[in-house]
Parts: sequence; C-alpha cells; structure tokens
Amino acid sequence: MKNGIFKLMDIQIDKTYYNPLSKLFNYAFFQKVCKNDNIDKEVELLEISGILKHFKKSPTYSEIISLLYFYFKDIYRCEYIYKNEVIKEIYKKKKQAFKDVVILNEFGINFSKADFLAVNGHVTIYEIKTDLDSLSRLDGQIEDYLKVAQYVNIVTSPKFVNALSEHIPSNVGILVFNEKNKLEIYREAILNINIDMQAVFSCLNSQEHRKIIHDKYVLVPQVPNTQFYNTYLALFKEIEDNEAYDYFIQQLKNRRQNLFNPVGKVQNELLCVAMNQRNNISLDNFLKICNFQLVT
Repeated sequence: MKNGIFKLMDIQIDKTYYNPLSKLFNYAFFQKVCKNDNIDKEVELLEISGILKHFKKSPTYSEIISLLYFYFKDIYRCEYIYKNEVIKEIYKKKKQAFKDVVILNEFGINFSKADFLAVNGHVTIYEIKTDLDSLSRLDGQIEDYLKVAQYVNIVTSPKFVNALSEHIPSNVGILVFNEKNKLEIYREAILNINIDMQAVFSCLNSQEHRKIIHDKYVLVPQVPNTQFYNTYLALFKEIEDNEAYDYFIQQLKNRRQNLFNPVGKVQNELLCVAMNQRNNISLDNFLKICNFQLVT
C-alpha cells in the first residue's frame, strides 16, 4: 500500500482513542491543515494512539483520513462514514451527475441542523443516527425538517430500525447502513406536501431574500434594516407556494456555484470533506492540502 501502510488486519488501536480520532474527519481539522494552523494536539494524538507507526515516512492528510476511514468502517462507524457512504450512493450508484445535485452539509432549520440536504429538482433531507447516537432529539428534528423538505430520510444502523419504523411519521424514509457497509432502503420516503413557507424563508440568508424578492417584484418598498425581514417575508408569502418553493430551490443551488466537482477526482473517503460548501477553493488547492505532510 502507498507510503508503507500496514494491512488493516495488522493495525490495532485502543478503543479509548476511537472517539478523539474520529474527530479528525471533522471539517475543523481540514481547515486547520488548510490554514497551516497549529496541529500539535492532533499529531500528538496520532502518535500516542499508534497511528504514525504504520507509516514509513510522515503521512499526508489524505493518508491519515484513508487509514482511519477503512479501519473504522467495520468497527466504529461514526457519522462521517455514514454521511460519506450516502454521498457515494447518490453520485455513484444512482448515477446522478454532480451538476444536477447540490449537497449542503449541516443545514440549519429552526432549532435543528440536518446532517445534509440534497437538491435535484426536489429537496431531500438526510438525518444520520449511528449506533453511537441517541434518538432523544429526533422527534423535534423531524418536525422541523418536514416544515421545509419534500422528502426526509433517516439513515441508521440495524440497531434502530424497529424503533424508528414504529415511532417516526410514516412519510419519513428509513435507509439502513447494514453490517456489510451497504445502504438498503427499508422504507421509502413519501412526498411531504405540508410545507411551511415561513420556515422555508427562514432557512435563507438576507442576500437570498433580497434576490428572490427583487426577481419577483418590479417595485420593492425601501425599508430600514429593522423592518427588512418582516417586509420581505410578507412579500414572499404572497407568492404562490409552488413558485416560492422553486425560488428556494434555486437559491440553494446557487450556494454551490463556486465548488469544484470532486467525483472521480478525489479519493472516495474524502468526498464529504471535498463537498463542504465552505471550502471555496480550487480542486488543485484541495489536492495540495490532501498531500500535506502532517509531521515534519
């Protein structure tokens, strides 16, 4: 294997390091590498957990992520692995073109934050519940998601299937990440027609509010900043619901305008990082960061 990585069967990591090591999948760590910030704590973790000894020379960011990804995929399936596998499913198995599907991570709706939202003519929310999660907040999350999304899916492990199928609304889909690391459709999501247009409006930022209203209306009242939100919300709610929702979809798609297409260009295990809408960097720069050696 590249850079002398041992076979996965030869790697042994103490369970006490599973959780802190899984945090290296987080976008915050990528940002620190990207900005050349101090990563001494992360390097120390890689050292004391025994990860670094599996490399003949200083590993790169992508090599560390790859090793952890394939090691944890069978024994510690954290949220990042679920999320990345769903993204692979959307683009590879369903053969969706990158230009046709917008994926937005950590999408805020009211007091909830969906793991990610996919837009391709309709809006689908994916909420992930791994073996490491609790279902305690799920009722409130689903209530929020159904105000905005046309389809809602819960992606989970076999552990929670029965509880979910008996408890959550029947129009919410259930996808199971099985023991063979394959996604199965346990229950199809059903089109949600009870969209709350005020909740939809609140998911957008002020620039997006302004774009929609000025595209729709010839004359827009000039109001002070303190009255901007309520004035534009009232105008938005006057638009026919289907048309207003189309405006919403277009604004979500616009958020992805500056992102490069990572499909087939970066390692599969890095898709979720590459598709984070906060990147705003070129493919060349992303690959350079991936090849950054973490230990000098």
